[in-house]
Amino acid sequence: MDLVLSGPIPINVAAAALHRLRADVGDIEFGYRAQAWFAHVLKRIGATVVEIRHQGHPDIIAVLNGRFARFEIEIASKGDRHHTIKSDDLSAISPVKPGELGYLAVLDMAEPMRWATLEQSRIRGRLGRAPISTLHAVADRELTKLCNDAFFELVGESIDRLPALTFRLLCDRVLRDNQ
Repeated sequence: MDLVLSGPIPINVAAAALHRLRADVGDIEFGYRAQAWFAHVLKRIGATVVEIRHQGHPDIIAVLNGRFARFEIEIASKGDRHHTIKSDDLSAISPVKPGELGYLAVLDMAEPMRWATLEQSRIRGRLGRAPISTLHAVADRELTKLCNDAFFELVGESIDRLPALTFRLLCDRVLRDNQ
């Protein structure tokens, strides 16, 4: 079951609603919800979500374009224009077998709010603090566009219900739809 459609809204309206939600639920809970929304994004762009982890790494395991893929989901503060790429996150998305994919997906909370979806091989030499602008520059452009479009459609479809869409509820819905 997909999230219910309530009509398209401007991205700035969706971003404002997400900022309010983050202020209401706190950074940790907002981060969990971002993971679950990203799982819905993956489903919307044609992936099969296999697992979403509340703890541990990677955050999401999916099959994307017929390939096993690991995703780490991060939130970049709108006040700090750098993001820290951690070695354990990079290890979690590193392919184990040939043909596997690994991505770091960073939700940039600054204006304009948007995702940067980075393939593991593009960031493995960038451990530590990296400018957000650099992450956007090395992101997978096609996948990032697909993810941003799907994300803002999802938020727009459920904008009136964002506070009720908990991590657990979002996870249950995306995983139940695979059965």
